[in-house]
Amino acid sequence: MLFAFVRILAILLLPATASAAWSDNFKKNNQRTPTPTPTGVGLGVAIGGNYSPNEISDGLKTSDAGGGFAWGFFVDIPIAKNFSLMPAAMMYEINFGTGNTPITDVDMNFKFRIPLERWTIGAGANIGASNAEAHYRAHFGGIGMVNFSIVPNFDIFVMILYKRLSRPGTDVDTIQGFAGGMFVF
Repeated sequence: MLFAFVRILAILLLPATASAAWSDNFKKNNQRTPTPTPTGVGLGVAIGGNYSPNEISDGLKTSDAGGGFAWGFFVDIPIAKNFSLMPAAMMYEINFGTGNTPITDVDMNFKFRIPLERWTIGAGANIGASNAEAHYRAHFGGIGMVNFSIVPNFDIFVMILYKRLSRPGTDVDTIQGFAGGMFVF
């Protein structure tokens, strides 16, 4: 009688145990691995300077384009783990032969990123429009950037931009260096 009781228990319990083990194993082997998501959108401000090695001539005299103070703000929008769009507005000055002339750029930066723990290294291309000499002009160039995450929602960074401003006569090359901070949401 004891043997019959043990046999009935085995028949009732073994299929449930085998079924539970199979179900757990199935779930474990068929779970989707989460896809890494891009970090949050960043809002930043930067200050720095610009320099142009060009000499600009108005037909009568030639002057160095020189350099000056620069500042701006931007949004860093991650599209993928290693790529982001970075619209920006930058203000700086260049001497077009009549003293320093303020220039406002509206940029679209296409940045490829390499995330390394708390550091991010980025490089990419830059295109946009400039308001210079009372005219709208096109510009293009490149960008290099290094970010360091101080806390999860705030980064500091250093950014270098090269821009070629298209204008009648002489195109103007500028090198701009910025340092700033960025809130990440």
